[in-house]
Formats: sequence, structure tokens, C-alpha cells
Amino acid sequence: MRILIWNVNSLVPTVRNFVHAHGGLKGFLQEHNTDVACFQETKLLSAEKLTRDIACIDGFESVWAISQEKKGYSGTVNYASTEWSPVNAEVDCLGCGDDDIDREGRIVLTDHGSFVLINVYVPNAGPCPERPRAAYKYKFLEALRTKALSLQDAGRQVLIVGDLNIAATQRDVHDKLDREAMYPKHEKELFDCILMEFTDVWRKLHPDSVNTFTVWDEKTSARAFNEVAICCSTCRLLR
Repeated sequence: MRILIWNVNSLVPTVRNFVHAHGGLKGFLQEHNTDVACFQETKLLSAEKLTRDIACIDGFESVWAISQEKKGYSGTVNYASTEWSPVNAEVDCLGCGDDDIDREGRIVLTDHGSFVLINVYVPNAGPCPERPRAAYKYKFLEALRTKALSLQDAGRQVLIVGDLNIAATQRDVHDKLDREAMYPKHEKELFDCILMEFTDVWRKLHPDSVNTFTVWDEKTSARAFNEVAICCSTCRLLR
């Protein structure tokens, strides 16, 4: 099967571009032979603002997590083809429902029978050195690990995909950047704990790959030169 993972940074204008390039969202998904698509940072204003052209795609089911905390912020969605329709689904399910980590539309969990897929948009802790949302990010990462391990203990195979907002190793950042200096010690320790429990699928399949990035500094046109960049949108497969 093929799972497509993308931080779209606002879904509505992205779909508008799909209309010109692919005839619409359905055309985009079909052109990429997508079985399940996991998008992050959809930035929808509210559930009431969902429109047919993005919610009702022929041949696909969609499951949405939309921020309750702030309109047009965060948000995740899974599109699953009919062949891989989920038998169950949860959104914003890391805390106790009314927990602060369950209010920003950061998790869509879909159960596809043979595996459970967790599409996640991990919070950004904010700019250094203040990192005002560090405590929130730590709480989120701890809850994500707990959720995934509880599924493992229940005998399930789990895929965690999405924008994880942290580079896994120094190989996942540009040579001009230093991973050790980019993230506080506790943040790296929390993420390393997740990596101890899961296999990094990207690195397992591409052990020698370098200069493969998913995030660039847009202010400096870094993408054009593939520099000052990091890889933080990736896939983890439970052992």
C-alpha cells in the first residue's frame, strides 16, 4: 500500500492548486496512487467550514481533527481509500478529552484492521532560547509515546506518521546546523525514547541517505539550494 504524508500548511489553497494541476483533490490522490493520505496543518476555521470538495472525495473516507483552541490553526486529516477504509477512528485522543493536548487538532488515529495509523502534528516549542511551548511539547510527546505503547501492548502494529517537529539524528539536518544545539536536552531525550520503541522506517530503508529534507527556511530561499534545512516529517513503524 502507499501512504502519502504531507504538511500542507493550509489545505484550502492547496486543494485550489490541485484543481489546476490535477483536476481536484481526487485527481491528486489518484495520480499518486494513494491508499491513505495524512495531511498536517490543514488550518480549517471550524468543522462547519468543511466543504464538499475537501470532505467528500469519491472513493475515499476522511477523518478530521480541527483545532478547538484557535480558528485556522493546526489541524490534521486522514483520507483513506475504500479498500483501506478504517474500522474505527479517534481524533485528539492523547489525553482525557478535555485535556489541553486534545484541543488543537493534532491527532487523527485510524484503525485499518491490520494496523493502526497515527497521523500527528507535534507542537513546535517556539523560538530559542525562550521556547515558550516547551512544556506543552514535552507533555504531548510523552502522551504520544504512552498511546502508541498501549496499542503495542494490545498486540497492534502501529504506524506513526506526520510532522514530528524534531529531527531524529544529526544526519537529518543540514551540515550548517547542529541538532544538539537546536533542541533542549529533555526534548531530545523524549524523542529518543520513542525511537527506542519504534523503528525509523526512513532510515531503515535509506541508511546512507543525506541531504534529504522536508523543511527549509523560506525567508532565505533555502529550498532552492537544499540548505539550512531539516527532516522532521517522517514515518515510524512499531517493531
